[in-house]
Parts: sequence; C-alpha cells; structure tokens
Amino acid sequence: TRQLAQHTDDGRLIVRTSLPSFATAALIPLLPDFAGEAKVQVDLITSLAPPAGGDVFDVMLTRDLDVGDDAHWQIAVETLVCVGAPAPHEKYCGKPVSERPFVTARSRPDTLSAWAAAQMIEASAIRVSASFEHYFLAIPAAVAGMGYLIAPKLLVVDALRLGTLVEAEFAPVRTDVCYKAWVNPRSAHLETANTFCRWLKAALRSETPERGAP
Repeated sequence: TRQLAQHTDDGRLIVRTSLPSFATAALIPLLPDFAGEAKVQVDLITSLAPPAGGDVFDVMLTRDLDVGDDAHWQIAVETLVCVGAPAPHEKYCGKPVSERPFVTARSRPDTLSAWAAAQMIEASAIRVSASFEHYFLAIPAAVAGMGYLIAPKLLVVDALRLGTLVEAEFAPVRTDVCYKAWVNPRSAHLETANTFCRWLKAALRSETPERGAP
C-alpha cells in the first residue's frame, strides 16, 4: 500500500493522531471536503505514543500528548453533551438521572464526573448499565438505545444531525480540554500542513458553532 501511495506522494498529507474516536467520528467525515478544496489526499495514521524523532508525518492531532512545542494550532475546545437514542429518551425524559441508564467510555473516565459536577448531580446517582473501551464503541451503543452517553459534542454531531441521537434536556458543559494540531517542522509540505490546520479549525467551528475556539 505504501508503494502504491508513493506514486502520488506530491498530493498527499500524512496526518497522525492519538485520538481514534475523534478521527472516526469527527475528522474522517470532513476529509472529502478538504481533498476537494485543496486537491490533496490525506493519509491518516493513529498512535497513542508521543512522536519520535524519526517518525514521518506532516501534522499531529492530539488532546493528551505533549509534543514539547508551544507553536501549535488550537483547533477546538471541548463541550460535553448528554445524548441518547430518540425512543429511550422519550421514555426517560423528565425523570431523575438515577432512573436513567448510562453507557460510558473507559478511555475518558473524566467526562462523566465533569458533566455531573457541572449539573450539580452526585456521580454516585448515575447508573452505568454498560461501559466500552472507547467512544467509537460507546457511541453505537448509545445509538442502539443501551443508555445515555456523556460525550464531546464534536464526536456525536453527525449522529445528532441524522437524528440517531438527540440531546437530553441538560445544559452543555464547556470544559478546558483543547484539541490541538502541531505541524511537524521537518515536513516537506509545511504550507499544505498549515492550510490543513486552518481548514480543520474552521470546519470544526462550523460543525459545532457554540463551542468553536476563539
């Protein structure tokens, strides 16, 4: 596959991310727009490890990794929402949180407690019916009606648009969590890499305007 891609290397950008759920739910659905506008294809790779000196990539997208460089793009600030499938939500809407089932993503144990604290709800009152390793597993579970999910809105914006998930009646919670993009200074495509970061920041702001980064 790498050998085939080399034939069109001039029109390709390698984007690396430590956020597989973000890549699945937010980034990949937007990539055809960038490819159409910039005439550049994006190769997306995921790794939970910090980049090493010899790693080949053009842009790094992360939330949790320290790349040791202050020169990065802030592409989004996280807002948490409570979402559920339409039919279960109709059944549980207006009932106390303690009577509603919830599903969680173990990769982000902070989101449920942060949301509960902002709503002034005791975390111990929340009944977790099932937990999943990552959001890209927990989101389909919520769509299937297994329970409410506390999730970053940018991960569920497509499901909300399609109507497979709906926002519950709780206020969104804006957090201090930032999604960042870092351009590899050794990239052979610095101008294109910066164009990509600028485009992604604008695209995410358009997708979730209430939480676009300033």
